[in-house]
Amino acid sequence: IGSSGNVGSIGLSRTLSSSAATASSKTKNGPVSSATATANIALIGAGWWSQGWHLPHLDRNEKVKISAIVDSSPHPKSNLNPHLEPLSALASKYQCPIYSSVADLLDDPAIGPTVDGAIVCTPHSTHFAIGKELIREGRRRFREAKGAMGKNEVMGTNGEREMSQSFRPMNILMEKPMTTSVTQARKLHQLLLECRNDDDDLDHDDKEWNLGEYGTTASKTGNNTNGKELSEVVSSSPSSSTTTQTLHNDRSGNHIGGGMGCFLINHSANYRPQAKAAHSLIRSGKLGTIRHVSAFFASPLSWIFDDPSNTGWNQIPPDDDEGEMVGNGFAWGQSSHLLAWIYHVSSGRGAGEDLVPDRVYCSMTTSEKTGADVSHAATVHCTNGATFSLSGTSLLPGNAHSDPPVGKRVKIKIFGTKGALFYSGDDRDVESGRLEWLRGDDDGDGSGVGTVEIQCPELGFQFEDLDQEGIGPESLQMFIDSCLGRDFYVGADSLVGLRSVQTIDAMYRSHLSENCENVR
Repeated sequence: IGSSGNVGSIGLSRTLSSSAATASSKTKNGPVSSATATANIALIGAGWWSQGWHLPHLDRNEKVKISAIVDSSPHPKSNLNPHLEPLSALASKYQCPIYSSVADLLDDPAIGPTVDGAIVCTPHSTHFAIGKELIREGRRRFREAKGAMGKNEVMGTNGEREMSQSFRPMNILMEKPMTTSVTQARKLHQLLLECRNDDDDLDHDDKEWNLGEYGTTASKTGNNTNGKELSEVVSSSPSSSTTTQTLHNDRSGNHIGGGMGCFLINHSANYRPQAKAAHSLIRSGKLGTIRHVSAFFASPLSWIFDDPSNTGWNQIPPDDDEGEMVGNGFAWGQSSHLLAWIYHVSSGRGAGEDLVPDRVYCSMTTSEKTGADVSHAATVHCTNGATFSLSGTSLLPGNAHSDPPVGKRVKIKIFGTKGALFYSGDDRDVESGRLEWLRGDDDGDGSGVGTVEIQCPELGFQFEDLDQEGIGPESLQMFIDSCLGRDFYVGADSLVGLRSVQTIDAMYRSHLSENCENVR
């Protein structure tokens, strides 16, 4: 549980897909000043997950220097761990400065400019403001470096402009969910897309942009894309109250500042080899067009959602700026993992092939003690006609963080026109399951139909990585690699985050209205 793009610009009228090769496979970052062996990483939020996982993981990694810890409270509190240390103790323990705000960190001339990346591990409702501040810092750095290039500019082997070694991108690893507001998720995503064009203005607060699947019809066009107004490159659907979701982004919102720096969401299951294999298999077309998904997720976490004092998990926060959050509980806290996995592995095939949520019907049961949702049954209709059933609950007996821990149970079945993909198991028992490809093609002679081919047979079943030992999950390692200017895998970017937020938001609204709700 958390606290919760490539180099160059791109025109919005370009044909795009949600997380295609350059976004969801290995990505090469740009030159960075930390091309030495150490990444300077700031941790924003010093609560339960940070003190129990992120800080120890970073501290054990010889490639990392913890450059700063940021928290608005001098002594963070959490019922999930009543023994959290104050910031002063953390500063001494990890030999780094502490700050009460991101602005204070970035304004410190001795530390701010040296930060290679930031991990955002704060309450869900704060993700947008912090994410926006960090993205804009990355953008500012890029523009400043570009303006100072002059004689330091060099040409890459492919003729693209590359920054000198003095340029230090800002990389971001955001805890899930990306936000709890569709409006805010869309704004973060579009800000990342706008960062792809180094001619855009930094301040976009006075504009509304029409990004097709990312928003509704704009009231201002105000920007040209390959000579066309934005209103010319999108269309409205006569069959839906939402804008037709056909404008895709083939590199997605995973880069910051002209393609330098990453934006990743910490869904650790998405960075596992099995997720990469599932994504590659589906993207290759071996399943054909996806028509149905059946997904189930059970977590032994009722002790969190039944505790009234865990307000961050169970209540709508008072600082819900957009006023969109109509519920809190298992869906935001846990189902976001399952949805992010499905949207990631099924992405990259292009318009009409990717799973893009359109409308949702959902019924939930809630805790008598807190009112938080503790289970749900949802049906998601996608823009390409595909459907998927989504079932989840926190009522699995046990505790995911006890000693020994009780594993979460996962069942995912993806059915296409040419085959199917099954992945099920207990995430604390690698022997409990495997990734299976059920072939529907006949190789011309009927011999292949029904054949089961095991993917990653040596790995078994792995989903979330909750291990407190070692140097952390693959998601954290990809973030660190990006900070070091190395190749990295994008398991969850802002488009995966947006689609997950859209789906969960519609689930809560549907439960309240008892009707099918269109995705916002």
